[in-house]
Amino acid sequence: MDAGTHTRVSLEALYSISNAVNASLDLNVLLPHALEKVLEVFDFPSGVIRLLDPLTGELVLTAHQGLPEEVVTTRCKIRVGDAPGGLAAQRRELLVVDDLARSPYVHSPWVRHGYHTFVSVPLQCKVMLLGCLSMADTRVRPFEAADRELLTALANQVGMALGNAELYAAAQRKIEYLAALHQCSQDVGPAPDLDRALQLTTERMAQLVRLERTLVVYWLPESGELVGTASSGFSEEEVRQLRACLEALPLAASVLQGRQPVVSEDPAAEGLLPADFVYRTRMCAALAVPLVAHDQVIGLLLGDRCEQPLRLSPDEIELAMIFANQASVWIANARLFLAEQAARAEAEAAQARFRVLLESAPDAIVILNSDGRILLVNTQAEKVFGYRQEELLGQSIETLMPERYRKVHITHRAHYHSHPRTRPMGVGLDLLARRKDGSEFPVEISLSPTSTENGAVVISVVRDITERKRAEERQTTQFAVSRILAEAATIGDAIPRLLQALCEGTGWEVGELWRGDPLANRLRWEATWHASSLQVRELEAISREITFPSGVGLPGRVWATGQPEWIIDVATEGDFLRSDTASREGLHGAFAFPIQSGGKVTGIMVFFSRGTRQPDDNLLRMMADIGSQIGQFMERKRAGEALRESEKRLQAILDNSTAVIYLKDTQGRYIFINRWFETVFNTSREQVAGQTDYDLFPKEMADAFRANDQNVLEAGAPLEIEEAAPHQDGIHTYISIKFPLYDSTGVPYAVCGISTDITERKRAEEERAHLLASEREKSEQLKLSVREAHHRIKNNLQAISDLLYLELSSKSGASASDALRESMERIQAIALVHDLLSQEEDVRVVDARAVVERLVPMVLRSSGLSPATVALNVQVPSVPLSSKKATALALIVNELVSNAAKHAFAGRQGGRLQVRLEQTDDGLLLRVQDDGPGLLPDFDLHTHANVGLIVVQTLAERDLNGKLTLGGGPGLVAQIWFPW
Repeated sequence: MDAGTHTRVSLEALYSISNAVNASLDLNVLLPHALEKVLEVFDFPSGVIRLLDPLTGELVLTAHQGLPEEVVTTRCKIRVGDAPGGLAAQRRELLVVDDLARSPYVHSPWVRHGYHTFVSVPLQCKVMLLGCLSMADTRVRPFEAADRELLTALANQVGMALGNAELYAAAQRKIEYLAALHQCSQDVGPAPDLDRALQLTTERMAQLVRLERTLVVYWLPESGELVGTASSGFSEEEVRQLRACLEALPLAASVLQGRQPVVSEDPAAEGLLPADFVYRTRMCAALAVPLVAHDQVIGLLLGDRCEQPLRLSPDEIELAMIFANQASVWIANARLFLAEQAARAEAEAAQARFRVLLESAPDAIVILNSDGRILLVNTQAEKVFGYRQEELLGQSIETLMPERYRKVHITHRAHYHSHPRTRPMGVGLDLLARRKDGSEFPVEISLSPTSTENGAVVISVVRDITERKRAEERQTTQFAVSRILAEAATIGDAIPRLLQALCEGTGWEVGELWRGDPLANRLRWEATWHASSLQVRELEAISREITFPSGVGLPGRVWATGQPEWIIDVATEGDFLRSDTASREGLHGAFAFPIQSGGKVTGIMVFFSRGTRQPDDNLLRMMADIGSQIGQFMERKRAGEALRESEKRLQAILDNSTAVIYLKDTQGRYIFINRWFETVFNTSREQVAGQTDYDLFPKEMADAFRANDQNVLEAGAPLEIEEAAPHQDGIHTYISIKFPLYDSTGVPYAVCGISTDITERKRAEEERAHLLASEREKSEQLKLSVREAHHRIKNNLQAISDLLYLELSSKSGASASDALRESMERIQAIALVHDLLSQEEDVRVVDARAVVERLVPMVLRSSGLSPATVALNVQVPSVPLSSKKATALALIVNELVSNAAKHAFAGRQGGRLQVRLEQTDDGLLLRVQDDGPGLLPDFDLHTHANVGLIVVQTLAERDLNGKLTLGGGPGLVAQIWFPW
């Protein structure tokens, strides 16, 4: 196919494969379609796509077209590096074999089925090998460079699709695993039914990890005594035998000591299980995963596929570890539950005695023993800390503290119990407590030690002072905002400090500013601040890329309504566009408020927290006031910046102007001059300020300038005046546009002048007028002479052509007809040059491109060929040639094209013809090439050349002072170099 068709088909293939990628991530749909398109583009009858199996390292046949049944069934899997199909995958580069029968791969199965041309290309995504695509043809055919580039591009497209499909499949597997774990937790329920939980674990693990049998055994870490088992797929007898084996046989050190999962291909030989048990249960290979809780190995999870090999993917190994961890948690929780039950029963008696007193207190009360364990709490403590009473009993008091304070508090607590004393409420300490959901809040705590029949206890009264602290912090925040707005010089200086102050003052970890773009009607990201303990690179990166239209997303909704909005958890918010990104970076709570000025929303501030937060109306009201404050500040700064920017632009325009620009007050004193004024008159703004024209120029010129300024003030309108001013090289002439400037009351206060030096222009205009008149006269005379000469030459040539035509019509001999036709074509070539000469402005030269582009189709038609049937490639630059060289070039091209029509295309409807003119360092090189049979092996220009080639040689040497060379191509290649 020609180049245009090839490009169109290539683009269609790329477009089609791209559409398939976007439409489906199903490889069963994508790969056959991609293979079909590739084969269609390159016109190959057969092809195959093989994908790399990461577990076996083999290339597996996944899609095929036009293959013999034997190849499909016997060659469904090959190794990377197998010739020739696996070589491209091994080398990571395109492999092209023009003829398999003549290649090192002659024994390939492709040869047995009659294939000759073979092409294979690796399929990659970034640097990861995913497979290969191979094509074969029974024909021996070339594979050009353009084909290689296109196939590589198509393979890259398919590789990207495979990578996306693999990512999608991995994500689906993760979702499936998480869903299975969630469902397992849901099925187990909140009650610690350990047997049911472990049974579900074995069943779900067998299903998802593709195991036929699974078993969980667990023991007491203190004594090593086996406590229980749960299995799926093992018979009761096999479980009993395995339990006995485990009690008598130490497990492999790599499992119990290394605490890592192990896949054993021979569990008997590796000492994992007894040989007789392995043989009785037909266990070919086994997976062993330790159960670890509280840094102790408490059990083992086993699985196998009976007599089948056990090849597990990394995802399946990871899933087995997750199930093992879940089982460990359930076992540990069950034991912990039993311990809590005992502690709770011990504390119930003491709780009954104090319950009435505790429940009547307005503050939270927590009673501790000497070990810092919670013995009793009142209902108010449950409300304050978010725990149920049974969750707190027996727990360390450090549970109610931020984790960063716990170790230090243990030391303080021990010191207090050794020296107990009463500590009243509000002693000036800044204390923080921690709720069950992880949130922290400020408190005041009083301590009262006392003795009971069960020993010394401490009664702690905890008062939540969140609202009081919040009011203080918000007042401080408002003061900080006001201070920042007062101190900031620009909006850019204020924004980071504002975000930091608002986040730190209100306890939010991330703050963003979005500015409104009124032209695009979208919100664009402006800035982000985050706490140093948090990284939000992904959130900031996506925020830089996206914009929010009105009403879309949290910022867009606030922009549309002008009202603040609160989201408790962005992960559950359907219209929060960045929810996945925020969740990945640990962000959940969010709120946004508008920045307003003059009743118009100009921006949005958005804040995030790591924990979920309930709506806070007081905070939203405060932020609404701050938003108005910031909006007014931004409006003032924006107006000031716009004014300064406008002044800078005006100053830049004035200083970069080549006109002399100046301002003078009504008394003639200079107020301003631009840089060009300084340059022209060799002065400076400081020197000119306050001076008059009489201080700078001769009196007669100063009088003229002052009079013109007075005329402008009296006229009250702009005037254009021609003025003269002194320069170092003499007096220069200026065109000055002067106009009055008025103050707000309409009184003129200055005259502005813009003076342009027209000295050279006036001088040039005078010279140009003389030159134009002279050139016009010469041009008219020359045109008349050329047109008259052209007319005579054209008429003479036409007459010669007519006579030759009559003589041609009267001749019956073929040789006479050919001679006359060739003479007539030469005359038409000369006429073409003269015709082009008459159309040029410069009648002494003609454009080489115009000569060749018009002459070649004319010669082909004269030879009985249609230009449409000839693959014609004309590459001639626009080069001006003298009439003599242009005529010689036309006659040479005429002879060579005519020669190709007679000899190269003889017996054919057409062929390929290239005419190229190249510029070299010392001349021009004309190259004419056809795809005919070419020259005879013993061809000699002096003995075998026809009349046309002799004419070409004569013209090249005589008229062009050049040199003719002939050679093979394919076809005939004629080159004429001549100086330019």
